[in-house]
Amino acid sequence: PHSIQIYFSRRVSVSHVCLHLDYNLDESYTPSKVCVETGISLQDLTTAAMMELLEPSGWCIIPLQLPPDPLDDDDRENQENFPPPVRTHLVQISILSMHQNGRDTHVRQVKVFGPPSDRSAHKQVDNPYSFPKFQALSLSQHATIR
Repeated sequence: PHSIQIYFSRRVSVSHVCLHLDYNLDESYTPSKVCVETGISLQDLTTAAMMELLEPSGWCIIPLQLPPDPLDDDDRENQENFPPPVRTHLVQISILSMHQNGRDTHVRQVKVFGPPSDRSAHKQVDNPYSFPKFQALSLSQHATIR
C-alpha cells in the first residue's frame, strides 16, 4: 500500500485529517480505502480511523479517535460533541486500495487539523469540523496553495 507519513517534532493534538480527492479526474487512481494510524514511531502505530470512500470528489474529512490515554490529564468533561483529540508524534495515512483496482494513487492535498481552540464559537455550527471563513483580504489570499 501507498503511505504518507507526517512527523512532528513534539507531541501534538490532532482531531482530524482531510484529503482532497477527485474521482472525476483521477478514476482508477482515486483511493477507495484509507487507514490513518498514529503513534510515536513506526513500530507502535495504532489505527485511529479507517474509511471506505465511494467515488469521492472534494474534501474527505476523516475524524480521528483513540481510546483515552491514561498519561493525559486533560479535562474531558466539557467536551460535549467533540471526541478527545489524538496526541501523537507521527501520523501515517495508508492507501489500502484504489477504485477500479488501480495500482497507483492520486491524493491532491492533505490537511491535518488540531482541535478547535474556541469550542464555544463552533457550537452554533452543525459540523464541528467546518473550515473557517476568511473575511479579510490579507487572510483570504493565503487560503489556498497553488
